[in-house]
Amino acid sequence: METRLLREYFKKFLSKAVERENLLKIMLLMIIVGFSWSLFTQLNRSQTYIVDEVHYVCAAKNLLTSVFGYNITWNIKIPESHVNYINLEHPPLGKWLIAVCLMLLGDYPYSWRIPSAVSGVLTVLLAYFIGKKLGGEVAGIVSSLLVACDPMIYSMSSVAMLDMAQTVMIVIAIASLLYWDNVVVFSIFAGLSISVKLSSAFILYGIILYLIVTAETRIRALIRILTVILVVSVVYLIVNVPLIIHFGPEEWFDLQMWMIKVHSSFKESHPSLAVPFNFYNSSPSR
Repeated sequence: METRLLREYFKKFLSKAVERENLLKIMLLMIIVGFSWSLFTQLNRSQTYIVDEVHYVCAAKNLLTSVFGYNITWNIKIPESHVNYINLEHPPLGKWLIAVCLMLLGDYPYSWRIPSAVSGVLTVLLAYFIGKKLGGEVAGIVSSLLVACDPMIYSMSSVAMLDMAQTVMIVIAIASLLYWDNVVVFSIFAGLSISVKLSSAFILYGIILYLIVTAETRIRALIRILTVILVVSVVYLIVNVPLIIHFGPEEWFDLQMWMIKVHSSFKESHPSLAVPFNFYNSSPSR
């Protein structure tokens, strides 16, 4: 009698667990589909450049012309102020992604914005897997929902800018460490993220500390840190090969030094100014 009751209780428990698991999967599917539908159905809301799109889309067009010799009359005219602009303030990967969509889908606003939109959807999905790894299935659903409801994530996923491509690369890098403790995969995607915007390099501080703390020996920590530095550097160089060929190694290297200087020193006056390498005196001079 007791055995039979125990079996029935166990069956009911399993049934509820399956139902709960299916419910959570349905919730995740609804989040992803809802976010994607809302995002992709309004990529054509503006038929011209939205704010900083003018910088990155025009740079992608000019790079296609000057670096790859891609000769075409664009549907959306490049403004006079951006005729020769190639956005050397940032590495080229974000512009390469926009350029690929321009070649495959034509010069239309929705094609410019597809890289950001795809990156946004992947970020929402990856938030689930990271949350699940850290806190379980429910935590994963909550993480995904919070990211999907973040107005900044949504806004940046709907315009042709660099931020979401940068974000999704670094999120993939972090997920690779959490799930597989794979330093090489992490380094590849960290390198890709840095190849979109240099600011991604700041995450390496935290990751290097993590590698030191979790390594069994000092030698292993050193090997892992050197692996990160080497793989990130190689990935960055590979992404930059077209520019290295176009400008020549020496001029390209000078451009990298200029880029670092631009992003590590600011002359603008603002009460909330935070200069990256000036931690103790970040207030602007009056």
